[in-house]
Amino acid sequence: METRIRPKSDYMHSAGWQQLHVLSEKWLSELSFYKDEIRFLNDVVNKYFIWLVADEKMDTLTHLSQRLIKIEEVNQYLLETTNKHMGHLVDLIENSFSHDEQAFREEHSTLEDRIADFEQDFMVLKSDIFTITKKVIEIERLKRLLAT
Repeated sequence: METRIRPKSDYMHSAGWQQLHVLSEKWLSELSFYKDEIRFLNDVVNKYFIWLVADEKMDTLTHLSQRLIKIEEVNQYLLETTNKHMGHLVDLIENSFSHDEQAFREEHSTLEDRIADFEQDFMVLKSDIFTITKKVIEIERLKRLLAT
């Protein structure tokens, strides 16, 4: 799945600082949203599933928790890196000689690729959690039906 935001062609070399600033602000907003989603998914896995999942499924639960921890760490790293990147961008807008333009554009491109990879990993994890949630809910529903 291709999740890159930048248009095809020579965009990274021709985009103005303001355009890159808008794109970077969008990344910060999205990463902040993912942070909230990760917090919610952590609650689902660690507070809800623990009471529903039988002992034989604990390995699955532990694996999901570990994946959530890793994705949360990557999200935090990307938030910090994007904030730092925004600082470089503001410096460049205010003083075009404050940073090497080519190095900055490469940094921007690398950051965009890392964010896109993170988004893809997050979507896979979220899908896995939803799939397991559906199974757990169905099992619990069947248990209630059989108990009545």
